[in-house]
Amino acid sequence: MYRLVISNSEQCVVDRVGNLQGRGAYLCDDSKCKASTQLVKRAKYALRTHVELENSEDLKLLR
Repeated sequence: MYRLVISNSEQCVVDRVGNLQGRGAYLCDDSKCKASTQLVKRAKYALRTHVELENSEDLKLLR
């Protein structure tokens, strides 16, 4: 599983260690989950944000 965090500066980053502060959400590591078109929609809902996750470099690495 991956943990995404929205920092105070409203940037979406992957929390590789699990200790970053900010609102976090866990995403499935399964290839079927990553290929899903719902990935970004679910991440936005879980993080309760309007940040453009599609443009996040860390989120692109997950795909």
